[in-house]
Amino acid sequence: YNGSANSTSTRLILTNSDDSSVLAGSATYTDATSLVTYTPATYDIKLSRLNSDGDDISILETSMSLRQSYKHLLLLTGDYNNPELLKLEFLRDDSLTDTFKLYVVSLLPDDSAYDVYLSKSDSTFDDATLTATLNYSQISSALEFDSGNYIIYITAAGSRDILFQSS
Repeated sequence: YNGSANSTSTRLILTNSDDSSVLAGSATYTDATSLVTYTPATYDIKLSRLNSDGDDISILETSMSLRQSYKHLLLLTGDYNNPELLKLEFLRDDSLTDTFKLYVVSLLPDDSAYDVYLSKSDSTFDDATLTATLNYSQISSALEFDSGNYIIYITAAGSRDILFQSS
């Protein structure tokens, strides 16, 4: 997921121990690559952009171990000239048929904390449940909810003044 506000289209390239590289996808700001599946192993990860001449310019490089039966979410955030990469790894749970797991991540690069509430779509903010309070680059624990339609609300931490409400 590309959450770096001053970024350009960013490419995700994975290189395995045989030095074989694959372009896993690319994403512009507020966009994500498609879900892809790779063999469990340790990969060198490169986030890059293409310049006007078509040259591949590295933005960030790191490594990551992909584990069997786990999903891995990479979140690019911060200033594109010195970006951060957040990694969320969780066990795939095929038993979720009537429920879902929710993780909340703050990619808002300021010093403020935010509360995230969730309510059923036919309820109001007064009936909403506080799901997380997060500062920049924090990821909540997994929360499980019944499948259905919900409204997400965001407020400043400790406030009841709604800053964002989903449809």
